[in-house]
Amino acid sequence: MLLKIIIFIVLTSILTLSESYSVVLQIDIWSNLKQLNLEFSDDDKKLIHTIEQKKENAKELIIQAGESGNRADLENAFDELFSASRNLFGIYARYCKIIRDELPENLPPELDRPVNLERRAREKLSKSEILRNQADDTDEFTRAERIYMMTFDLEQLALLHMGRALRLYQDLPVIYAYQWYDDYTIMTGIPQKIITTVNEELKEIKEGPVKEDLAGEQIRHQQPGNGITYIVQIAAHSSEIPEKDIRNIYGGSRQIKVMIEENWYKYYFGPYNTFEEAAKVMKSLDMDNTFLAAYFNGKRIGIGEARKKQAEEK
Repeated sequence: MLLKIIIFIVLTSILTLSESYSVVLQIDIWSNLKQLNLEFSDDDKKLIHTIEQKKENAKELIIQAGESGNRADLENAFDELFSASRNLFGIYARYCKIIRDELPENLPPELDRPVNLERRAREKLSKSEILRNQADDTDEFTRAERIYMMTFDLEQLALLHMGRALRLYQDLPVIYAYQWYDDYTIMTGIPQKIITTVNEELKEIKEGPVKEDLAGEQIRHQQPGNGITYIVQIAAHSSEIPEKDIRNIYGGSRQIKVMIEENWYKYYFGPYNTFEEAAKVMKSLDMDNTFLAAYFNGKRIGIGEARKKQAEEK
Protein backbone atom coordinates (compact mmCIF):
# COMPACT_ATOMS: atom_id res chain seq x y z
CA MET A 1 0.00 0.00 0.00
CA LEU A 2 2.80 2.43 0.93
CA LEU A 3 4.51 1.78 -2.40
CA LYS A 4 1.25 2.56 -4.26
CA ILE A 5 0.90 5.83 -2.34
CA ILE A 6 4.49 6.83 -3.19
CA ILE A 7 3.95 6.00 -6.87
CA PHE A 8 0.72 8.02 -6.87
CA ILE A 9 2.47 11.05 -5.33
CA VAL A 10 5.32 10.89 -7.86
CA LEU A 11 2.97 10.57 -10.83
CA THR A 12 0.73 13.35 -9.50
CA SER A 13 3.72 15.72 -9.20
CA ILE A 14 4.78 14.84 -12.75
CA LEU A 15 1.29 15.49 -14.08
CA THR A 16 1.15 18.83 -12.26
CA LEU A 17 4.55 19.83 -13.65
CA SER A 18 3.65 18.84 -17.19
CA GLU A 19 0.37 20.78 -17.00
CA SER A 20 2.34 23.98 -16.18
CA TYR A 21 3.91 23.93 -19.65
CA SER A 22 1.87 26.09 -22.00
CA VAL A 23 4.68 25.99 -24.56
CA VAL A 24 7.28 23.41 -25.50
CA LEU A 25 10.45 24.25 -23.63
CA GLN A 26 13.83 23.29 -24.99
CA ILE A 27 17.08 23.96 -23.19
CA ASP A 28 20.18 24.24 -25.37
CA ILE A 29 23.38 23.34 -23.52
CA TRP A 30 25.44 22.08 -26.46
CA SER A 31 27.31 25.36 -26.94
CA ASN A 32 28.15 25.29 -23.21
CA LEU A 33 29.57 21.79 -23.59
CA LYS A 34 31.78 22.86 -26.49
CA GLN A 35 33.10 25.81 -24.46
CA LEU A 36 34.37 23.38 -21.82
CA ASN A 37 37.07 22.19 -24.29
CA LEU A 38 36.98 18.66 -22.90
CA GLU A 39 39.77 16.27 -23.88
CA PHE A 40 38.98 12.92 -25.51
CA SER A 41 40.78 10.21 -27.44
CA ASP A 42 40.58 10.35 -31.23
CA ASP A 43 38.18 7.39 -31.26
CA ASP A 44 35.86 9.05 -28.76
CA LYS A 45 36.01 12.34 -30.69
CA LYS A 46 34.70 10.47 -33.72
CA LEU A 47 32.04 8.80 -31.58
CA ILE A 48 30.94 12.16 -30.16
CA HIS A 49 30.70 13.59 -33.66
CA THR A 50 28.46 10.67 -34.63
CA ILE A 51 26.33 11.26 -31.52
CA GLU A 52 25.91 14.95 -32.43
CA GLN A 53 24.78 13.97 -35.93
CA LYS A 54 22.35 11.47 -34.41
CA LYS A 55 20.96 14.23 -32.18
CA GLU A 56 20.40 16.56 -35.14
CA ASN A 57 18.73 13.79 -37.16
CA ALA A 58 16.46 13.00 -34.22
CA LYS A 59 15.42 16.65 -34.00
CA GLU A 60 14.42 16.57 -37.65
CA LEU A 61 12.34 13.44 -37.00
CA ILE A 62 10.65 15.19 -34.07
CA ILE A 63 9.72 18.12 -36.32
CA GLN A 64 8.31 15.70 -38.90
CA ALA A 65 6.33 13.87 -36.23
CA GLY A 66 4.96 17.18 -35.01
CA GLU A 67 3.78 18.03 -38.51
CA SER A 68 2.14 14.64 -39.07
CA GLY A 69 0.76 14.28 -35.55
CA ASN A 70 1.73 10.60 -35.55
CA ARG A 71 2.12 9.43 -31.92
CA ALA A 72 4.28 6.39 -32.77
CA ASP A 73 6.64 8.50 -34.91
CA LEU A 74 6.98 10.97 -32.04
CA GLU A 75 8.03 8.25 -29.60
CA ASN A 76 10.51 6.74 -32.07
CA ALA A 77 12.05 10.17 -32.76
CA PHE A 78 12.51 10.90 -29.08
CA ASP A 79 13.95 7.43 -28.54
CA GLU A 80 16.69 8.40 -31.01
CA LEU A 81 17.26 11.70 -29.20
CA PHE A 82 17.47 10.06 -25.78
CA SER A 83 19.83 7.43 -27.15
CA ALA A 84 22.18 10.16 -28.37
CA SER A 85 22.20 12.03 -25.06
CA ARG A 86 22.63 8.82 -23.02
CA ASN A 87 25.57 7.74 -25.19
CA LEU A 88 27.29 11.09 -24.65
CA PHE A 89 26.55 10.95 -20.91
CA GLY A 90 28.16 7.50 -20.81
CA ILE A 91 31.36 8.84 -22.38
CA TYR A 92 31.56 11.72 -19.90
CA ALA A 93 30.88 9.40 -16.95
CA ARG A 94 33.54 6.93 -18.12
CA TYR A 95 36.21 9.64 -18.31
CA CYS A 96 35.22 11.02 -14.90
CA LYS A 97 35.52 7.58 -13.33
CA ILE A 98 38.97 6.96 -14.82
CA ILE A 99 40.33 10.16 -13.27
CA ARG A 100 38.42 9.84 -9.98
CA ASP A 101 39.67 6.29 -9.40
CA GLU A 102 43.28 7.48 -9.67
CA LEU A 103 42.94 10.37 -7.20
CA PRO A 104 44.97 10.15 -3.98
CA GLU A 105 43.49 10.51 -0.50
CA ASN A 106 43.45 13.74 1.54
CA LEU A 107 42.12 15.90 -1.26
CA PRO A 108 41.15 19.56 -0.67
CA PRO A 109 37.47 20.45 -0.17
CA GLU A 110 37.38 22.03 -3.66
CA LEU A 111 37.28 18.51 -5.11
CA ASP A 112 33.88 18.02 -3.52
CA ARG A 113 32.62 20.13 -6.40
CA PRO A 114 33.09 17.66 -9.29
CA VAL A 115 31.79 14.84 -7.07
CA ASN A 116 28.66 16.88 -6.33
CA LEU A 117 28.25 17.72 -10.01
CA GLU A 118 28.37 14.01 -10.83
CA ARG A 119 25.75 13.36 -8.17
CA ARG A 120 23.47 16.10 -9.54
CA ALA A 121 23.92 14.72 -13.04
CA ARG A 122 22.80 11.25 -12.02
CA GLU A 123 19.84 12.67 -10.08
CA LYS A 124 18.69 14.57 -13.19
CA LEU A 125 19.09 11.43 -15.28
CA SER A 126 17.06 9.38 -12.80
CA LYS A 127 14.25 11.96 -12.81
CA SER A 128 14.29 12.07 -16.61
CA GLU A 129 13.66 8.30 -16.67
CA ILE A 130 10.50 8.75 -14.60
CA LEU A 131 9.24 11.45 -16.96
CA ARG A 132 10.10 9.40 -20.02
CA ASN A 133 8.05 6.46 -18.76
CA GLN A 134 5.17 8.84 -18.12
CA ALA A 135 5.40 10.17 -21.68
CA ASP A 136 5.49 6.64 -23.12
CA ASP A 137 2.23 5.89 -21.29
CA THR A 138 0.53 9.05 -22.57
CA ASP A 139 -1.59 8.55 -25.69
CA GLU A 140 -2.51 12.20 -26.33
CA PHE A 141 0.05 13.62 -28.79
CA THR A 142 0.51 17.18 -27.49
CA ARG A 143 0.76 16.13 -23.87
CA ALA A 144 3.26 13.38 -24.69
CA GLU A 145 5.34 15.84 -26.70
CA ARG A 146 5.54 18.25 -23.77
CA ILE A 147 6.60 15.55 -21.33
CA TYR A 148 9.19 14.22 -23.78
CA MET A 149 10.61 17.74 -24.07
CA MET A 150 10.77 18.04 -20.30
CA THR A 151 12.56 14.70 -20.23
CA PHE A 152 15.14 15.90 -22.72
CA ASP A 153 15.60 19.12 -20.71
CA LEU A 154 16.57 17.03 -17.69
CA GLU A 155 18.90 14.84 -19.76
CA GLN A 156 20.66 17.92 -21.10
CA LEU A 157 21.12 19.30 -17.60
CA ALA A 158 22.56 15.93 -16.61
CA LEU A 159 25.02 16.23 -19.51
CA LEU A 160 25.97 19.75 -18.49
CA HIS A 161 26.68 18.76 -14.88
CA MET A 162 28.67 15.68 -15.92
CA GLY A 163 30.62 17.68 -18.53
CA ARG A 164 31.53 20.31 -15.96
CA ALA A 165 32.63 17.62 -13.50
CA LEU A 166 34.88 16.20 -16.20
CA ARG A 167 36.35 19.65 -16.91
CA LEU A 168 37.29 20.01 -13.24
CA TYR A 169 38.85 16.54 -13.19
CA GLN A 170 40.81 17.20 -16.39
CA ASP A 171 42.16 20.47 -14.94
CA LEU A 172 43.96 18.57 -12.16
CA PRO A 173 46.37 19.05 -10.49
CA VAL A 174 45.28 22.71 -10.85
CA ILE A 175 41.86 23.50 -9.41
CA TYR A 176 40.08 26.42 -11.02
CA ALA A 177 37.02 27.85 -9.30
CA TYR A 178 34.76 28.32 -12.29
CA GLN A 179 31.71 30.50 -11.60
CA TRP A 180 29.24 28.15 -13.22
CA TYR A 181 25.55 28.66 -12.81
CA ASP A 182 22.69 27.08 -14.76
CA ASP A 183 23.59 29.39 -17.63
CA TYR A 184 22.14 27.41 -20.51
CA THR A 185 20.17 29.12 -23.27
CA ILE A 186 16.40 28.95 -23.33
CA MET A 187 15.30 28.44 -26.92
CA THR A 188 11.57 29.15 -26.44
CA GLY A 189 9.44 31.03 -23.93
CA ILE A 190 9.00 29.82 -20.38
CA PRO A 191 5.60 30.22 -18.72
CA GLN A 192 7.12 30.28 -15.25
CA LYS A 193 10.47 30.47 -13.54
CA ILE A 194 11.78 26.91 -13.74
CA ILE A 195 15.30 27.13 -12.34
CA THR A 196 17.15 29.79 -10.36
CA THR A 197 19.98 30.78 -12.66
CA VAL A 198 22.29 32.66 -10.30
CA ASN A 199 23.02 32.93 -6.61
CA GLU A 200 20.38 35.52 -5.65
CA GLU A 201 22.43 36.86 -2.77
CA LEU A 202 25.39 37.65 -5.00
CA LYS A 203 23.01 39.12 -7.53
CA GLU A 204 21.84 41.64 -4.96
CA ILE A 205 25.38 42.90 -4.30
CA LYS A 206 25.47 46.23 -6.07
CA GLU A 207 28.35 47.22 -8.28
CA GLY A 208 30.51 49.91 -6.73
CA PRO A 209 34.05 50.98 -5.86
CA VAL A 210 36.13 48.34 -4.16
CA LYS A 211 39.23 48.71 -2.03
CA GLU A 212 42.33 48.03 -4.09
CA ASP A 213 45.13 46.02 -2.51
CA LEU A 214 48.13 46.95 -4.60
CA ALA A 215 50.87 46.49 -2.02
CA GLY A 216 53.57 45.17 -4.30
CA GLU A 217 53.52 43.04 -7.43
CA GLN A 218 55.08 39.92 -5.94
CA ILE A 219 52.82 37.07 -4.81
CA ARG A 220 52.67 37.29 -1.04
CA HIS A 221 52.43 34.29 1.32
CA GLN A 222 49.68 35.05 3.83
CA GLN A 223 47.14 33.05 5.84
CA PRO A 224 43.60 34.42 6.23
CA GLY A 225 44.11 35.73 9.80
CA ASN A 226 42.06 35.78 13.00
CA GLY A 227 38.33 36.27 13.38
CA ILE A 228 35.91 35.84 10.50
CA THR A 229 37.37 36.71 7.11
CA TYR A 230 36.48 36.12 3.47
CA ILE A 231 38.71 35.52 0.47
CA VAL A 232 38.26 35.40 -3.30
CA GLN A 233 40.05 32.25 -4.46
CA ILE A 234 41.29 32.07 -8.05
CA ALA A 235 43.29 28.81 -8.21
CA ALA A 236 44.76 25.92 -6.23
CA HIS A 237 47.55 23.46 -6.92
CA SER A 238 49.32 20.59 -5.15
CA SER A 239 52.63 22.46 -5.65
CA GLU A 240 53.50 26.13 -5.92
CA ILE A 241 52.49 27.66 -9.25
CA PRO A 242 55.19 29.76 -10.99
CA GLU A 243 54.33 33.45 -10.90
CA LYS A 244 54.26 33.72 -14.69
CA ASP A 245 51.56 31.03 -14.81
CA ILE A 246 49.51 32.76 -12.12
CA ARG A 247 49.77 35.97 -14.14
CA ASN A 248 48.22 34.11 -17.07
CA ILE A 249 45.22 33.41 -14.82
CA TYR A 250 45.06 36.99 -13.50
CA GLY A 251 46.90 39.78 -15.29
CA GLY A 252 45.63 42.73 -13.27
CA SER A 253 47.39 44.85 -10.67
CA ARG A 254 45.61 43.54 -7.56
CA GLN A 255 47.83 41.84 -4.98
CA ILE A 256 47.73 38.04 -5.31
CA LYS A 257 48.27 36.08 -2.10
CA VAL A 258 48.90 32.41 -1.51
CA MET A 259 48.36 30.21 1.51
CA ILE A 260 49.10 26.56 2.18
CA GLU A 261 46.05 24.59 3.31
CA GLU A 262 46.08 20.81 3.67
CA ASN A 263 49.25 20.63 1.53
CA TRP A 264 47.63 22.64 -1.28
CA TYR A 265 48.72 26.07 -2.49
CA LYS A 266 45.65 28.30 -2.74
CA TYR A 267 45.83 31.64 -4.57
CA TYR A 268 43.43 34.37 -3.56
CA PHE A 269 42.57 38.03 -3.01
CA GLY A 270 41.84 39.31 0.49
CA PRO A 271 41.23 38.66 3.27
CA TYR A 272 38.13 40.84 3.67
CA ASN A 273 36.12 41.48 6.81
CA THR A 274 32.66 41.18 5.24
CA PHE A 275 30.92 38.98 2.71
CA GLU A 276 29.70 42.08 0.86
CA GLU A 277 33.21 43.47 0.40
CA ALA A 278 34.55 40.14 -0.89
CA ALA A 279 31.56 39.74 -3.22
CA LYS A 280 32.12 43.21 -4.70
CA VAL A 281 35.76 42.37 -5.35
CA MET A 282 34.82 39.10 -7.02
CA LYS A 283 32.27 40.83 -9.27
CA SER A 284 34.75 43.59 -10.17
CA LEU A 285 37.28 41.02 -11.42
CA ASP A 286 35.01 39.85 -14.25
CA MET A 287 36.68 36.42 -14.13
CA ASP A 288 35.04 33.04 -14.72
CA ASN A 289 37.20 31.07 -12.30
CA THR A 290 36.78 32.68 -8.87
CA PHE A 291 34.70 31.90 -5.80
CA LEU A 292 34.26 33.07 -2.21
CA ALA A 293 35.50 31.18 0.84
CA ALA A 294 35.14 32.00 4.54
CA TYR A 295 37.54 31.41 7.44
CA PHE A 296 37.27 31.58 11.21
CA ASN A 297 40.59 32.02 13.01
CA GLY A 298 42.39 30.63 9.98
CA LYS A 299 40.13 27.56 9.62
CA ARG A 300 37.83 27.25 6.63
CA ILE A 301 34.08 27.28 7.35
CA GLY A 302 30.95 27.62 5.26
CA ILE A 303 29.86 31.04 4.01
CA GLY A 304 26.49 30.64 5.73
CA GLU A 305 28.13 29.72 9.05
CA ALA A 306 30.47 32.72 8.82
CA ARG A 307 27.64 35.16 8.17
CA LYS A 308 25.58 33.66 10.99
CA LYS A 309 28.50 34.09 13.43
CA GLN A 310 28.92 37.72 12.36
CA ALA A 311 25.20 38.39 12.78
CA GLU A 312 25.28 36.93 16.31
CA GLU A 313 28.21 39.17 17.23
CA LYS A 314 26.31 42.35 16.35
